[in-house]
Amino acid sequence: MNDLLETEKPQDNAALLRRCKASAALVYERVYRLCYRTGLQTARLARACKKRTLRPLSRRLRALFYKRVTPHITTVKTDSARFLSGFSLAGERLAAAWRRHPLLVVPQALLLPFLAIRRHRKALVSLANLAAPVAAAFVLLLTVQYWTSRTFGLVLEVDGRTLGYISNETVYENAANLAVERVINTDSSFRLEQSPKLTLAVVPKDGMLDETALCDEILRTSGDSIAQASGLYINGKFEGSVDSRSELDGMLNGILQSYITADGQRASFVQSAEVVDGLYPISSLVTTEDLKARLTSPAVVEKAVEVQAGDTLGGIARANHMTLDELRELNPAVRNTDMVTIGQSLVVQREQPYLQVQIAQTLTYTETVAFTTEKVQDKTKYLGYEKVKTAGKNGVRQVTAEVVTVDGVEQSRTVLSAKVTQEPVTQVVVVGAKTYSAGTTAGDGKATGRFIWPVPGYTNIYSPYGYRWGKLHAGIDISQNGIKGAAIVAADGGRVVEANSTSSWGQGYGYYVVIDHGGGYRTRYAHCGKITVKVGQKVAQGQLIGYVGNTGNSQGYHLHFEVLVNGSSTNPVPYLKKK
Repeated sequence: MNDLLETEKPQDNAALLRRCKASAALVYERVYRLCYRTGLQTARLARACKKRTLRPLSRRLRALFYKRVTPHITTVKTDSARFLSGFSLAGERLAAAWRRHPLLVVPQALLLPFLAIRRHRKALVSLANLAAPVAAAFVLLLTVQYWTSRTFGLVLEVDGRTLGYISNETVYENAANLAVERVINTDSSFRLEQSPKLTLAVVPKDGMLDETALCDEILRTSGDSIAQASGLYINGKFEGSVDSRSELDGMLNGILQSYITADGQRASFVQSAEVVDGLYPISSLVTTEDLKARLTSPAVVEKAVEVQAGDTLGGIARANHMTLDELRELNPAVRNTDMVTIGQSLVVQREQPYLQVQIAQTLTYTETVAFTTEKVQDKTKYLGYEKVKTAGKNGVRQVTAEVVTVDGVEQSRTVLSAKVTQEPVTQVVVVGAKTYSAGTTAGDGKATGRFIWPVPGYTNIYSPYGYRWGKLHAGIDISQNGIKGAAIVAADGGRVVEANSTSSWGQGYGYYVVIDHGGGYRTRYAHCGKITVKVGQKVAQGQLIGYVGNTGNSQGYHLHFEVLVNGSSTNPVPYLKKK
């Protein structure tokens, strides 16, 4: 029986394989026929579309082309033949006249143009209709090119005298204001009482006057005594003019050099100082000494300063060489108080030269490169465990920077290059990664004699141990962004002696836990949102005992942590720092 089964099984497989091949061949054949028929029908449809649409359309286009264009072609051919025959006929006429008498050629030649016009009248009219638009477009192009290449401007006339050409009226207005600015003495006889006349015209391409040149022309026609001089402008404001450009340049350079105190320093003016040569009223001329005294004299300016941490009203007043009363007079908001807040803006008065000078110098110095801290997890230690394995060390970096100061106050510092001369050493800290799940009883209650951080991952102390508002704050408040619901772990092993999970007030502590570690040491964990241990339960160091909440006398999510020694509260921070 077994032999029979073993011999029949291969036969059945072979038959099945043959049937599968036959089925596959049949499916392939039918799919091929379907694709063939689909392609055939598509080709027939394309031929039908071409026959019914493209061919009739092409015939219509050809017919339209021949209908519209053929007459013109025929006309051109006919006119060309008539022109050729006309030339032949004219030659014959001239030859016949020469044979009769050579003098007859002249009247015959004069008569030929009139005969040609009468013979080819229609052709000439068609040619004129075709050439007229082309000629008009060409003439228009030449006209546009001619006028666009011309320079248009305004001819300026004052009291019947042409002063020159300007581009627009604004140039004259600015030039007139500039002429007035050049007069700094109130007793000057200069008066700008001109009635300008502006006329649009084509002007020379290089004949336009700018504001400075036009100012000189206005002064020439003013009737006032003028002279060639050099004027000084500070931030666009005219300060005075001197008759010597070299003395003015030397005075400005002397002011800059007086601020240079070391080699490599570069001095420049904070404001824009521009010297303009031109015509100036004699009444506006001053000496370089008077002009220097005006530029270097102190000017009292008001400036806004922002209150920084540690600033006081008295300190701000002293830093700006002011009395406290003067500072309060400028700031009504602090007139009756001595309190200022960080970020508050105050107005102060400060003396500074009328023309300020900034000093730029390239400095090379060293600065500290802070080391980084790398934390390595140790799964054999509980959460909150930290120990420095490798102490970090700061590095040293050599920096070359461009420093700009004004009146001794640094304005900017641009680092040009920086090179680390001593690499910092990374600090390696081993941290605990071992945790207990909620409700576990794995803790043996044995104390290690060292406290770990009670809220792993949240180390910010926003309220320390000590007196506040006349009352002792018997612990530390740990709070940080995202601390809501964070895990609270036992700072050390011990036994739970208090666990309030029923009263949300809990004597002001809310939900809280007290653990006895032996030796007179206890820890309290207050304002919990939920606690996971009960009285009498033994817990190990790092074991989960609750979650951060906002119960009891609390103004936000945080953990209030206390360390009690023989029943008396003490600062928890030194105990948490013990290794």
